[in-house]
Order: sequence, then structure tokens, then C-alpha cells
Amino acid sequence: MKNHKVSIITVSYNGVLTIERTILSVINQTYSNTEYIIVDGGSTDGTVEIIRSFQGEIFDWFSETDQGIYDAMNKGVIRATGDYILFLGSDDVFCNDMVISDAIADIISVGCPDLWCGRMRLIDYQSRLFKNVGRALSKRDILAGVMANHPAMLVKRYLLIEHPFDLNFKIAADQEFFVWCCNTGKKIAFSDICLVDFNTSGVSSFSKKALNESRMIVRKYAPRFLKAFDRRTRKNYFMSYLIPILTKLRLLRVFRENTGWKKM
Repeated sequence: MKNHKVSIITVSYNGVLTIERTILSVINQTYSNTEYIIVDGGSTDGTVEIIRSFQGEIFDWFSETDQGIYDAMNKGVIRATGDYILFLGSDDVFCNDMVISDAIADIISVGCPDLWCGRMRLIDYQSRLFKNVGRALSKRDILAGVMANHPAMLVKRYLLIEHPFDLNFKIAADQEFFVWCCNTGKKIAFSDICLVDFNTSGVSSFSKKALNESRMIVRKYAPRFLKAFDRRTRKNYFMSYLIPILTKLRLLRVFRENTGWKKM
């Protein structure tokens, strides 16, 4: 059985409040054949000092200005040497210390696909709620703009070398990469294993800019699915307005508990 090497890459910028939890989540993994790379965007809030304190357990790290998150991710890929790459956000953590071991065992069992997509827990720190998300997607789903859980995805490194993240996209370059993989016939596997606790306070996938970028991707690869995409977009856009209203009315917890979220 091949002991696949996993490169875990974290992109950070002024994440002093969360970066230590993220680092500990990585270095405490039981799977031994990993390397950890941190690409910092020139933080000035103490993030670099925390990273430096762990440098003996980090394969590579550097801090410099970049052209955005996807530029930083591309830089990390170039320095990585693993068979598979996983991107872990600087305010996210692994669900437990064995998830990489579990993921690699599953990857081997399904024939070492080009992309392996797990599940993740959405964590709403404001309401102390969580929700497990992730499902198997058909080719039609993917081409119509449905995105898998990128933070819970292991990708063969050669794909990210062949098709780096497109810097023309500021929010949806990971989706463009995913659709490209699907459109070019790469093997994609889906699993019920939950890998990551994902902080929902980051960039919203319902933002107007994110939806516009997603629409550009659908139009590029599968324009026949634009109507289906627009129908789903209208629902998402409605939710983006509803949630702030519920927050002000202090009804967000009640709403989420009735839509599949659970108390932590």
C-alpha cells in the first residue's frame, strides 16, 4: 500500500487570533507522511511571530505581499512536494487528529482519484451551531456551478501545476479549477468522511461578486446550464439578504436550528 504524501497549505494574512489553532490542528495529525506549508501575505498583527514559533514543525513558510489568496495558493503549490494537496484556511481546523489518515485510507480504497472530496462542518461561531455539509455531485451539478467543499478536498499536485488557479477570479478560482477538472475527465471521488471545521465568517459564497464569477465559469464551460444556475442564484441571493435581518432580530439561531443546524 502506497504511503501517499500530503502537502497541507495554509494561506494567512493578519490571522493572529486563529492561526495557532490551525497550526496545532495540522501538526497533531496522526498521519506521518505530511508536509505543512504556510504562505503569509505580509501580516503585521503578530501572525508571523506565531508561525515562527512553530517553524521547527513546519516544512516551509514565508511572508510576502501577493496578488490575493489564489496567488498565494499557487505559490504554495510550487513549493509543495506531496502527491496530494489540501488547502486549510487560517481560521479553520481539522475535525480531529486522524482525518488525514482516514482520508488517505479511503483514497486508496477507491483507486487514488485525481480529486477526493470529503465533507466539512460549517461552524457558526456567533450562534455556536454547526452543520455537516457535502454530497456526491454529478457532472451536470458541477458544470451547472455546484461547488464541492474545497477546504475538504485533496487534489493531486500535478493538476494544480498543469492548471494553476486563475488570478482573474478573486473569489471563485477554486470553482473554475474544479469545473476544469470535471470538464477534462479527471477522476473525482466523494466521501462521507468529515475533514474540516469551516469558519463561516469568511467571504460569503452568496456575495454578488462571487455569484458573478460563478456565472462566468458556467458560461465558459457549460452555457446550456445558465438557466439552472440563475434559478439557484436567486434563492441564494434571497438568503444573503434574509440572514442579516434575522441576525438583527435575534432569530438566526431559531432559523438555523430549523434548517438542519445543531447546537455545539
